[in-house]
Amino acid sequence: MNETESKQKYPESVELEEKLSRKILRSVFAQFQSLSDALLELVDNAFDEFDGFHGGSHLYVDIWLTKNSITVDNRGGKGMGTDELQTWLEWGDAHKTNAIGEYGQGGKAAMGYIGNSWVVQCKHWNEPWLWEIRENNWDDTSVDHKKYKATRTKFDGKSDIGYCSFQIRKLKKHRVDIKRIRETLANTYRKLLEDGKATITINGEAISPLSLPLYDGYKIQRFKLSLPEAARRLSMPPSSIGNWLKAHKAGKLGEVGKSYRPLTEIEMELARMKKELAEVKMERDILKKAAAYFARESLPGTRQ
Repeated sequence: MNETESKQKYPESVELEEKLSRKILRSVFAQFQSLSDALLELVDNAFDEFDGFHGGSHLYVDIWLTKNSITVDNRGGKGMGTDELQTWLEWGDAHKTNAIGEYGQGGKAAMGYIGNSWVVQCKHWNEPWLWEIRENNWDDTSVDHKKYKATRTKFDGKSDIGYCSFQIRKLKKHRVDIKRIRETLANTYRKLLEDGKATITINGEAISPLSLPLYDGYKIQRFKLSLPEAARRLSMPPSSIGNWLKAHKAGKLGEVGKSYRPLTEIEMELARMKKELAEVKMERDILKKAAAYFARESLPGTRQ
């Protein structure tokens, strides 16, 4: 073969194209270890879109477990319109800035783990319409991508709240451990449940926040400190602690700090360094006292 024939058969460069098959979704669906994990992912999506301002100040999450379907409803957050639905359907890019869920596959993968058919209904908090899309064969790998027609209806509820409903059908065989699901949710969202910012129910029964009692051997100890000493130990201005005490006596401790602006990163770093410096000084003082004590004990005639 001469040089001309070789160049014709083997060009100097060849363009190659990456392709993605929906078959890869089988491994994505399999990332969950249990039904509890998959449900937690769907519930977590609701909390991701809840900020306490847009769409409501209280988030309601209702989970319905039946023989033929599993539904996760949430209302009170931002919800989704058609733009958000389009983003939700994109694998690998959720346009989120937080690390959790930034690849945009958790909720969809959870639904694929739970069942093979689903109906999604949603409403954006600032829009009057309820949108719906349906999937009857989520495991289908005969196409590289799917298209959906979102249908619009009037939302039968408060117009200024967000709403999302994920109903999953054609359920796959998974053990339904309601006790474990309740315990996981009670632990994961304990703080929000305790603060009255969220309500979670399973089949209409509300979940109480996980109780974390002190163990039997622990004894509550009380210390009586002067205001300057307490401020020194906490590395805080005495005036701040004084304001807390006044607010506590007036029954308004929960309102302290609501009108303050958030600290900047520099201020937070400065506070952290001050706290570390105070701890180092305290450790230094303890070591000095210990060294003096043992030095005195080692001298002849000083032991009691």
